[in-house]
Amino acid sequence: MKIELTSQVGEIAAELREAIPLFEDMKIDYCCAGKRPLKDACEMAGVPADQILSSLQKMDRDGPRPPEAVVDWRDKSMTEIIDHIVEKHHAFTRTQLDRLKILSAKVAKSQGTRHSELFRLESILRDMSAEMEGHLAMEEDVVFSYLKLMEKIRSDGKTPKNPFAVLPYNNHPLSILAWEHDMTGDEWNEIHRLTRNYTTPADASESWKEMYRVLKALEMDVHRHVHLENNILFPRAIKMGILD
Repeated sequence: MKIELTSQVGEIAAELREAIPLFEDMKIDYCCAGKRPLKDACEMAGVPADQILSSLQKMDRDGPRPPEAVVDWRDKSMTEIIDHIVEKHHAFTRTQLDRLKILSAKVAKSQGTRHSELFRLESILRDMSAEMEGHLAMEEDVVFSYLKLMEKIRSDGKTPKNPFAVLPYNNHPLSILAWEHDMTGDEWNEIHRLTRNYTTPADASESWKEMYRVLKALEMDVHRHVHLENNILFPRAIKMGILD
């Protein structure tokens, strides 16, 4: 892949896995807005595009850094990718969301009088938790189960039928999931504003600090979760013609 300012950041992340930590550090959205050109993504993040491009091109020239600890999911089957997403990312997300609902309610009750933003944060986390739980269930029960079945049918030498082909664009599962990914991205932007990028005030309790640690860990995991879906799994399904 030739990396240019017009290259999509999601494709760069899928092709050059070493780019993901750089994108994370620079707050460049490579998952929810992975179709955005590098130049536009850098402008949105407020970082110099030419400097980022130079760093990425150097990574590409230097090659993988040994030992290679990151799995190249492009070489895996859809079933392997899906199982990894469900077992690692979905399980982690559900655990963290449960912790955040408890922590946010506790912190808002104890310190919300002095810091009113905690009430808004609790509300966002409550809504986001419900949305994400529904999102995960749709992925597992509808899209993922279908993709695994279709991959098996193809491996048996048969041609699968696409039950979603007759649906209007807005009702297509991929369209719904992509829209929900974008919506989640907007919620994370609001969370960053409310938390001042996870910076606690001097009078923050230990529960407040723990809430921010859990939130940050969840966000980092969501980035990798959505990246696998938006930039690797779903494009693979579309290319194979079984989910378009």
